[in-house]
Amino acid sequence: MIELLIAGVVGVLLGAGGAVGFHVATKDKGPQIIEVGGDKVAQAQVEVQKQLTDLDLLAAPCSSEYIKEQGDLLCREMFCRMQQRGIDAQTSQIDCSEISNIANTRSIRDTCAGLEGDTLEKCTDLFFKRK
Repeated sequence: MIELLIAGVVGVLLGAGGAVGFHVATKDKGPQIIEVGGDKVAQAQVEVQKQLTDLDLLAAPCSSEYIKEQGDLLCREMFCRMQQRGIDAQTSQIDCSEISNIANTRSIRDTCAGLEGDTLEKCTDLFFKRK
């Protein structure tokens, strides 16, 4: 009778141990993180981002001489595109595209300004198809 009791206790212990072991072995360990390139890649990305958001790039198109001669749309578009970069980006592609669209529309208007009638219609039609 004692042998049966010992066999029962051992069976329960082995069963419980096996169940716990199976649960631990099949437990989801979460996402595996594999390091590729390490700090070198991150440093290179930061350097590229710094170059793309360097306000020195705006010196020429945002100068008062350039704006007087050509207008401020290039300055606005470049500044907008620079604000798209980085984690804390404040503008979207649509915002910058709208500025570009205004510049394109002005160019079309200026190019086709001296034309009349059918020629004007062909001129604007050609540009708006390309736009």
